Amino acid sequence: MMGIDGDKQHQFMFLNLDDLVPENHFLRVVRNKIDFSFIYEKVQHLYSPVGRRSVDPVLLMKMILIGYLYGIPSERKWNKKSK
Repeated sequence: MMGIDGDKQHQFMFLNLDDLVPENHFLRVVRNKIDFSFIYEKVQHLYSPVGRRSVDPVLLMKMILIGYLYGIPSERKWNKKSK
């Protein structure tokens, strides 16, 4: 039997993550005070001009910084604790 989903588009809720973070949160201060754009120049020589696009190196550095600031030793260990 063929299932028809109908109009399920209205079942999804779209969120803006900035709306979920308090205005006075420490990470907002970090984002506003530190310009991470220097990372692109520092790592440019490590990336090939051809092939698939990588994960943004600034995003990777921010993830490492957050892990350090919040004492998260690795993403895998964090996931095991939260289950």
